Amino acid sequence: MSDSFGKKIDVAASFDPVTLLKGIAGGIIGGVIGYFVFVYLHKVGLYAFVLPGVLAGFGCSLLAKSRSKVFAVIGGLSALVAGVLSEYHTNWFVDDNNNDLGFVHFLTHIHQSRSGMALIAILLSVAVGAWLGRRA
Repeated sequence: MSDSFGKKIDVAASFDPVTLLKGIAGGIIGGVIGYFVFVYLHKVGLYAFVLPGVLAGFGCSLLAKSRSKVFAVIGGLSALVAGVLSEYHTNWFVDDNNNDLGFVHFLTHIHQSRSGMALIAILLSVAVGAWLGRRA
């Protein structure tokens, strides 16, 4: 089978359990690395909002070494988790007594953070992560 650009796609390899686990592991590892780099860069004053998603998608693609829409979904989901956790770590909400209101409160009020920039950042991160996850 070939894609729209004429490249051969190995359909059987994309659903091999070992390849699937490699893609999931790559997405998780890339997302974790992206999270820590994002947090570090945020501490020094840079806001690299797409980095966790990019590294999650890249890690998925790098370890899976197979083109498939399944890996696009894995890369996108890894990017979503990495992006939301990165935003939570750097942009959590506190009450008047400086108490953390928690992750659930963050998820339900994420649209109020940074004038909506957090949502755009996470969506862009998911799109890039899914695109990179499909590329091999």
